[in-house]
Amino acid sequence: MSHGHGESLPSARAIRSLVIALTLGSWLGCTTRQRVERQERALAGVPPAFETIHAFRKPLACATRLLAAADGSLYGLACEGGATENGALFQRLPDGSVVTLHDFIGSDGAKPSGRLARAVDGTLWGSTRSGGANGVGTLFQYATGTLTTRFHFSSADAQYPSQVMLGTDGALYGTTEEGGTSGYGTLFKWSAGAGLVILHSFDRITGSPPPG
Repeated sequence: MSHGHGESLPSARAIRSLVIALTLGSWLGCTTRQRVERQERALAGVPPAFETIHAFRKPLACATRLLAAADGSLYGLACEGGATENGALFQRLPDGSVVTLHDFIGSDGAKPSGRLARAVDGTLWGSTRSGGANGVGTLFQYATGTLTTRFHFSSADAQYPSQVMLGTDGALYGTTEEGGTSGYGTLFKWSAGAGLVILHSFDRITGSPPPG
């Protein structure tokens, strides 16, 4: 394991590195070791901008942005690995240790994607790109130690959500990579009261939604 002190890292296939950008101060994220090496080559002659604060070895592999909490914890999504190889929700504690909060099992979602959103009460919201009742993704909520699947996407509405954001109205807003009237993806809104509402269907003119 590397902690930014020049230790050698295992192969990129066996590891994903959680990095913090020192030059940007508050930017936090996950990346593969291969991406870090490409960044280093692109910035040849520039002082290193990243410090590895945790290096994942299987069974967790991370490739999503991180959410910083007020207590110094970091929350993130491992898109691969976990107990059933369907990904996991994890927390990096202030002492540097990493704990798995939930292992996705497929029926509750698989391959979590995009960034987590955090409500004022501390509840975490997110999406999985696949899995669920129809195999095309879910919306989930994590609170008081329990993950609850709140919505299962389907071929009837939209498929493969890529990211979500929490609106000031308490609703979730996000995009999907496929679905909608033209099949090019959607911009959607979800709330407990109204369910899923498609706000916009992308097409050949408006393009496809941005990736997570």
